Amino acid sequence: MPLEAIRQLTSAGYAVIDLETTGLNPSDSTILEIGVLLVKDGVLVNSGSRLVATAVPPEITRITGITQAEVDQLGGSLKEALDWLCELAGDLPAVGHNYLRFDGDFIATAALKTGNKAAARLALPARVVDTAAIYKGRAMGLKKAANQSLANYQQFVLDQRVPGLRYALQVACAALTVDVRDCHAHRALGDVTMTQRLYQALVAPAPVVTGVYPSKPHSPEKSSALGSSAERTESVGSPLGPSETILKPRGLLSRLTEWLHLG
Repeated sequence: MPLEAIRQLTSAGYAVIDLETTGLNPSDSTILEIGVLLVKDGVLVNSGSRLVATAVPPEITRITGITQAEVDQLGGSLKEALDWLCELAGDLPAVGHNYLRFDGDFIATAALKTGNKAAARLALPARVVDTAAIYKGRAMGLKKAANQSLANYQQFVLDQRVPGLRYALQVACAALTVDVRDCHAHRALGDVTMTQRLYQALVAPAPVVTGVYPSKPHSPEKSSALGSSAERTESVGSPLGPSETILKPRGLLSRLTEWLHLG
């Protein structure tokens, strides 16, 4: 496993991020809930979640337990949720499970839609540790080549078809005997807690110092205050016109790098 590259990327800390969404494709679905858990210098320093005001399909309610009434009462705008996420995550790299193929695409699409460059940076593969890729690579016995970037290694691992190899979050946690009995699966805050514990089992040399992990989603009043994040977060005009169709995930990275002047 590429442990040294991961430890270098996350040496100062990391932001574990998880999304619940209204569907599987960001071209026709949207973010429903954002969860984040922050670790800095080996200490869990903050965590919370935000609901986004949108229509909740019945199937999503069945899977997540998130109801339309809950969203109507507690949900804010997508822009507010992204501002809040960026306020907490800052410049920390992102850690997520299947982030490179799911969460990152939704964040990239939302960043382009709202004109939030800080959020766009959270979707850049070079700043991501994907625990699904790391677990899968470990199970396959795949090592990172000396001249291979962490982002390239993770994408290569995720692209491999391995019949019978399952690496969903709860499956990976069970395989490594990670205790997640206190976590609410399929809610963003519960899933970031599980992901952080999986990351710990896969990568970290010492346990994170913390109190009790939260396992229930926070309401906006109980989560970290948004404060003046709208002023501190880079928020510019959206590169998408009002009637322009958002790109499918395969085209997102090129659009992001062009927009961020990285290409």
